[in-house]
Amino acid sequence: MPSLKTGDIQQRAWWRGIDEVADPASIAATFADEFSHAPDLLAGQHDRRHFLRIMGASMAMAGLGVSGCRRWPAEHIVPYASRPEGTMPGVPEVYASCVEFDGIAQGVLVSSSDGKPTKIEGSPEHPDSRGSTDAFMQARILDLYDPDRSRGVATRADGTRHDASLKDFLAWMQPRLGRGEGVAILAEPSSSPTLHRMRRAFEEAYPAASWTNYTPISTENERLGLERAFGGQWRAVHDLSAADVIVSLGADPLGPGAMQTTHTRDWASGRLANDGIMNRLWVVEPGLSLTGANADERRAMHPARIAAVAAHLAQVLAGVSNEQVQLAAADRTWAEDVAADLARAGGHGLVLAGRDQPPLVHYLAAAINDAMGSAGSAVTYQPITDGADGS
Repeated sequence: MPSLKTGDIQQRAWWRGIDEVADPASIAATFADEFSHAPDLLAGQHDRRHFLRIMGASMAMAGLGVSGCRRWPAEHIVPYASRPEGTMPGVPEVYASCVEFDGIAQGVLVSSSDGKPTKIEGSPEHPDSRGSTDAFMQARILDLYDPDRSRGVATRADGTRHDASLKDFLAWMQPRLGRGEGVAILAEPSSSPTLHRMRRAFEEAYPAASWTNYTPISTENERLGLERAFGGQWRAVHDLSAADVIVSLGADPLGPGAMQTTHTRDWASGRLANDGIMNRLWVVEPGLSLTGANADERRAMHPARIAAVAAHLAQVLAGVSNEQVQLAAADRTWAEDVAADLARAGGHGLVLAGRDQPPLVHYLAAAINDAMGSAGSAVTYQPITDGADGS
């Protein structure tokens, strides 16, 4: 690498921003007198008392600006004028509820202090949460106090938001519905039976309308892969506690996700060496994940080569050949060790495919699990109805 000489630095032109390049004359005048708009309050005054007087006035004006430009109105917490029967000040009440993440409901217990929700914990009686929550679930309590959250019906005209009522919305919407032409409903994926019933009733009443569920992170690849494997719309539900050998193809079951708490508990239950047997975790992934950090055997691999590993495992364990995907010689030995371990586990083996893997990898993972006899124990498939996966 060539060295830069001091003379080169002195001869170069240096800019403090793109504006200086666009209009150097005006920017140079601004830099020459940065505070030209303000009087020279310190001109001819160099004593300490005058300096402190100016600084005190500056701090007072700054405080006035903060207090006078408060964004949100002040609210005061006051005690009950008439305390509800059966309540005690300072003693929280706990309510059972459900919180959805990525269209999957988790049972939670919400603590409320004096009518204000303050904490979310997992419900011990829910089969998924089992008394635990993840960071996402803990943070959901903040949604209730978000000042920007939607609180009702609103309209937007000329870039300005105007509050309205549900009655106003129905009066505006009713004559425009007809059969639903030009009407589109955008919603989040949900497993709520009530919401599914409302969607079916809406589609029956307005057959020409469109209802679309949207989520930033879609399960389309998994859905297409399982559709090729079994036909129809399915979602894979994995039980890591029933698997002795777990192979992750770019998946992160222990990382962030709707089933993080469940997968972590199930996987940890198989790491106890009380009976002398511990589960074994193989991971192949393009980048380090939480699952990869806990793996017994991890192999970093380019994303395009993960499909070749899946094809090799499917050919050895399920007899599914795919001549379009060829495994590199450098990865063959590792893949053969994985296949041998899965073959020994039989029905207690499990292969997971990452959400961002192509549909082919999901199809091959389903074929391997089905051939080993893991379907129905280590993995089950639930039907997807009403676009609950975000489609």
